[in-house]
Amino acid sequence: MVTATGRSEAAASRLLAERISQLLQVERALELVSADSPFGDVAEAWLVELRTGGTPEDAVANLEYMLRHWVLTTFEQIPIDEITAEILEPFLVRALEVSADRGRFSRGILDMVMDFAVRNGIAPANPMRAEGKKSEAVPSDG
Repeated sequence: MVTATGRSEAAASRLLAERISQLLQVERALELVSADSPFGDVAEAWLVELRTGGTPEDAVANLEYMLRHWVLTTFEQIPIDEITAEILEPFLVRALEVSADRGRFSRGILDMVMDFAVRNGIAPANPMRAEGKKSEAVPSDG
């Protein structure tokens, strides 16, 4: 259920309309993705959720930059249901070799997109969970 309160009935109505609009944007984005969708399409839907879900604009901008420059260059066209721990591990090792920050943030972005996919029924499980148990080479908390 979507609710809103404001200083006046008009303010509450405006806020409610905005929240409903945001939910519809996320729903439309989710309608465009499925288990065989490329990772890049699922990541775009995740960005819609971030933008409409109250995440600060500067945080969304930083996450989007890292997603586009560090993660999508490798995973954009791979179907989300083909993303496995075996595919992720070498990427994360290479990212860590570039820098600790790139390794940590790449891991975080992949984890958030895959959690989004699981939460919305696009993927059955987050392979980052399996990868994290398997590899000690990439620290999970930086």
